[in-house]
Parts: sequence; C-alpha cells; structure tokens
Amino acid sequence: MTTQELPDQRAQLRDREHAVLTDLLAGRIPAGFDPAGSAMTTTVLIAKRWAAVRSLAPELVHLADARQRFGRYAVHRQTDCAHTDLTSFVDWLAADADRSATQWLRLHAVHDGRRRYALAMVNGRRVLAVGIGGTVWHLALVPPATTTKGARQ
Repeated sequence: MTTQELPDQRAQLRDREHAVLTDLLAGRIPAGFDPAGSAMTTTVLIAKRWAAVRSLAPELVHLADARQRFGRYAVHRQTDCAHTDLTSFVDWLAADADRSATQWLRLHAVHDGRRRYALAMVNGRRVLAVGIGGTVWHLALVPPATTTKGARQ
C-alpha cells in the first residue's frame, strides 16, 4: 500500500460511513444491511436525538405525544446539533399545529425567552407562564368559585 492510496481509502470510507448514517437517520435500510438491525439502529439514533432535545427544552413534557411527534419530524430531517434540532422541530410543529401544539408553542416561547408571558392549557388547566430572568413560573389559574342562589357566603 502506498502513501497515496491511504488518503483515498480514508475518503472512500468516510463517504460510505456518511451514506450509511444518512440512510439510518432517514429510516432507510443501507445497502447490504440487515433490515431488523437497521430499524433498531434508526430507533436508537432518533431516541438519542430526542434525549438531547428534551434536555434543552424541559417544557416538552407538556406537549401531548411529544416523543412520537419528534419521531415523525426526525425521520425526515437531519441536523448537525441538538439546538438546531430543537429550532427546526419547533418550526416544523408550528407549520401544522393542532390545538395542543399551539398551546405548547405559546409556553415554549416563554421558556425560549421570546415572550415574557403566555396563557396556555397545561394538563387540562389554564396556566399563566411568566418568564423572569432565567426562570419561568407556571401559575395555575383557578376559576372563581361559583355560589348557588340563596347560599350564604
């Protein structure tokens, strides 16, 4: 083996590894790979991306079916880091948001620092999220107690 052949082989290996990883992240089976093993590897890679995004945005706990939504997003998009993944996921979610996602997007805007406060439904309760400095407070709004006619107050 000559010294000229080694860089060429490294470049070929790098290109092949990139192609395999791209296929796995996109949910495709790379040529010559076991379908079951590839599916498992895709699941693990998406779970790893989810864990990184979840650590950046703990408010994801309030988004219904967040992990499944992220899985649908992640199969079609590949990013270079968790911060880009989070930003891209939020944009993807906003593009076709249902009621639950719209509520979460309001809450996320406070956690992200783009808004000072937001009213949102969290776990079936109206919540006022207020961002002060680096802290976000979730204040549950309780409807006023109703009294029946003739009842003593």
